[in-house]
Order: sequence, then structure tokens, then C-alpha cells
Amino acid sequence: MEESMFVRLFGGAPTVKVLDFLFTSRDFDYSKKDIAENSNVSWNTLASIWGWLSDSGVVIKTRRVGKQDMFKANKDSPLVKILMRTYDELITYSIDEAAKQITIPKNLTQKVAKTAN
Repeated sequence: MEESMFVRLFGGAPTVKVLDFLFTSRDFDYSKKDIAENSNVSWNTLASIWGWLSDSGVVIKTRRVGKQDMFKANKDSPLVKILMRTYDELITYSIDEAAKQITIPKNLTQKVAKTAN
């Protein structure tokens, strides 16, 4: 999977990878195991940064499913709001840049123009 603009800009540190995953999947909650796997960081690495993520209010516990606590990015945190806004702006920028690279063949453009008339 290609790195997001967020990871390319801020680097591949484990915290950045976790934030990238949580911001990409902001409407869903995940277990710590799922967060580690989907962020492509080891369980031990996630455990070493989890204290800061939790204590700073970046992640919040949403519910308990069986024996698993579920977590997601805390959208009410001022820090998370700033980071998510930055994340969204970077995604928009990268989409705009990718769109500039797309060239539409002239014959396709002509076909679309004919169908519109």
C-alpha cells in the first residue's frame, strides 16, 4: 500500500503511522491489536507509544466488545482537530496533484463532447 501524504510529510515514525490509520478510519473504532496491525507497527511499539496517545487525549476508549477495549481518534480533542484538518488538507492536495497528472486522450474528449450534444 502506498504511503499517504501525511506519512510522507511527517515521516514513518510509529506515532505518525498510528495517527494516519486512525484518521483514515476515523468513523470506526478498533482494538489495540487491530490498530497495530493496520498501522503496520508491532504490538510492542504500539504499547510503548500508547501511554502518550491515551494521556494526551488523542485516542479514546469507545466501548468494550467481549474482552477487547475499542478505541478511536478523539475528534473532540483540540490537538486531534488540528491534526485531522492538516491530514484532510494533505489528502486534498495529493488528490489535486494526482489529477493534474491525468491526461485524457483527445478521441475520448471528442466522444464525450458528441454525446453531450
